Amino acid sequence: MIKILIPLVSLAGALALSSTAQAQSYPSRIFNATSVPDKCLGIKENDLSHPFMAKCAGYPAQNWAVSVPNEHGFVRFQSQRTGPGSCLGVAAADTSTVKIAACASVKNQEWLLTPTDQPDTYTVTSQLLGSGVCLGIQPNTGNTELNLNACHGYPGQTWIIHQ
Repeated sequence: MIKILIPLVSLAGALALSSTAQAQSYPSRIFNATSVPDKCLGIKENDLSHPFMAKCAGYPAQNWAVSVPNEHGFVRFQSQRTGPGSCLGVAAADTSTVKIAACASVKNQEWLLTPTDQPDTYTVTSQLLGSGVCLGIQPNTGNTELNLNACHGYPGQTWIIHQ
């Protein structure tokens, strides 16, 4: 009897692992209207919690997965560099700052993509801060640093997502 149970338990464990061990795809590149096609959204190698815009070079830190929208239309962003356990979100300590942190069921890691009149182009807002606050490029940073500010329709608040 024991000899039969061990293989069944092992098989059940293998089946459970196979459904969660599937490789995640990171097909998207994310650009800002102020820097397309030269700069892509990426993650700093010396600070994996710091998203920023850098010269597009095809690094894993510049490949993104955009989740399927949830029942309220919100998506999550995950970088290939930090993997499926880390999500782009609004920093808890400073809601004008964007950070990469461990994924959790929190509003600050859920984003709404609102299409503009251009293909694959969106304004991006956080569920935490609402539709009046947009993800954008912080002024006077050479179009590299992200922030969250009142939506004004500036090119720095317009995002292009290519697959």
